[in-house]
Amino acid sequence: MFDLSSTVNDFDTTVQNAIVNLGTTLGSDTLYPDKGTNLLIDAAQGLMINLQWANNSANFAALKTMVFSQSNEMPGDPYGLQTLSLTASTFNINNLSLAVVAVCTDGTTVGANANIQTS
Repeated sequence: MFDLSSTVNDFDTTVQNAIVNLGTTLGSDTLYPDKGTNLLIDAAQGLMINLQWANNSANFAALKTMVFSQSNEMPGDPYGLQTLSLTASTFNINNLSLAVVAVCTDGTTVGANANIQTS
């Protein structure tokens, strides 16, 4: 699990940025209009009616985050995001807990848990 209050380096930075992107509302960043996902919007609009629907929303958010991350990587970045997998482990009206597995372009795999406030 990441301590988001401490400094991270290398691929951990990439993973932390991916987790932040997941919780950022799509279009809320004027410098990067493609940054963010609809994960929080889905929750706020009641589109996550159960754990299966939460997983569906999480999968779309993972794909959107992968596209954003890969399109903004520096050429030859050794800490690029190769794959990102999300699994909703718990969901209720106030909180979505995600198991995050990220794989670096060099094969390094990092797992983390992210809790996203949904209300």
